Amino acid sequence: MGVTAALSIITTCLLASSGIRNAVYDLFLIIHQAFACVILVALWYHLTVDGPDYVVFIWPCVAVWSFDRLGRIVRLLVGNKITMNSSAEYNSEANVVLVKARVSQLLSLSPGTYYYIYSWRSIKFWESHPFTLSAWNKVTTAEDSYTELIFLVGVQGGFTNRLRKQLLRHGDSELAAPSTERNMTLSVEGPYGTSFCPWKSESAIFIIGGAGITVATSFMQQLLDSLQSKEHLHSSVKSIKIVWAVRNPALYEFVRERYISTWEPVLATKDVELSLDIYITGSSKINEGPSKPTEHVSQPFEPSGDTKANVSSSPLAKSEAFRKDVSCEEGSEKSGDGPLKTTFYYGRPIISDIVTSHAEGLDSCGGKQLALVGCGPQAMAHDIRLAFGDLSEIPHLNVDFHLAPFGW
Repeated sequence: MGVTAALSIITTCLLASSGIRNAVYDLFLIIHQAFACVILVALWYHLTVDGPDYVVFIWPCVAVWSFDRLGRIVRLLVGNKITMNSSAEYNSEANVVLVKARVSQLLSLSPGTYYYIYSWRSIKFWESHPFTLSAWNKVTTAEDSYTELIFLVGVQGGFTNRLRKQLLRHGDSELAAPSTERNMTLSVEGPYGTSFCPWKSESAIFIIGGAGITVATSFMQQLLDSLQSKEHLHSSVKSIKIVWAVRNPALYEFVRERYISTWEPVLATKDVELSLDIYITGSSKINEGPSKPTEHVSQPFEPSGDTKANVSSSPLAKSEAFRKDVSCEEGSEKSGDGPLKTTFYYGRPIISDIVTSHAEGLDSCGGKQLALVGCGPQAMAHDIRLAFGDLSEIPHLNVDFHLAPFGW
């Protein structure tokens, strides 16, 4: 039995690699929990061979494992409101699911953290899957008070694909409507992950890939909440830059409608400048208009049709407006004339050049403070780390660096 326990431990460690977790997370959970039981039973039989005196060493292992399981159950019961008021919405064009789960207001909220979601009416109801918090709403009524946690989930295989099918089950067809929403019975457990505050620096830059945009939206939610309340988190930020590489333009459209559009009314009344660089890495473009920069009033960008422009008719005024913004590459487009300036590019971002250029453009009076936050696939995460190393060569620059997890 000792050999069985040892082989089980080795196998469990090998199967816990990030590659296996990303490829077959559902299978990883089942195997991990099954081998945990096998290890404890095998160790118990192995220790009983030499008498009962050695069995006492197995109980701390059982206690730790049992306490972990019991603790998660208690957190589920205390922090959740298991009702049909939770909901999920599937958008077929962006191929994402927007999950809204109601929890108790006692649950602490922190941007950049992740939660485990349980779907009690799923075939595999016992499974929990980690997703990064993208936003939240605190609601207080005469009858009840709760917090609504919002998650933006990209549809892959396994749990997310089953969730998509569950949302479409009562529909006529997947193509019947671009968006399908249903009430669901959901529970969340968390938060997990490290807390980080980028707003103590005078400038913050986010380097994001794909669904990692949830990290940026959650941090923006924290900033906007503080700007609208009396507690300002001692924020010193004056400028924010978000660089987002996204393959599907429809995902940008969805995020623009549900998240970014809510930022502008708040930022318009505060002395905070926000620039958003969208890099379309897929084959399709958002707009087939001219390749030269086009500046217009910030609004949801139309995927087809003419660009809605609202630029002064004076050539001098137009040229001065262009000079205020960063110059675009060939094949890029600009939008935005207020607190939010959006620039569209077609291709992959050169992360090191973007980060270095942004840092060098900061005001050097009294030193420079920069917060660098990244979230993306493995290759992008590597480039973000290299960019952080390049920042060390810039004199009088202090950098707070946070790289959020992208995969599991």
